[in-house]
Amino acid sequence: MVGLLVPCYALFFSAAAKERCTGRLGSLVLVSRVFFGQTFALLQGLVDDRMRATTLSVVMLLANLIGMGLGPQMRDGDCIFRRVCRQARRRAR
Repeated sequence: MVGLLVPCYALFFSAAAKERCTGRLGSLVLVSRVFFGQTFALLQGLVDDRMRATTLSVVMLLANLIGMGLGPQMRDGDCIFRRVCRQARRRAR
């Protein structure tokens, strides 16, 4: 599955026009999201029947916490780190 993402990313990043880039982004999103159904089916097959909903809700909670909670914080953390370093350098002078 990951092997299909490499050509999609290569096509997406090599696009010169916005229209081509938009179409290639659509194929990239489609290919990268195909495995979600199989992953959830595998998880539900691994647990007891009474725990299926709980397992899926915990997995979705963790995915959302990482994707929407920690991801932006980690990305902005670099900016905050740079700002703190600049302020520390100014104070040291």
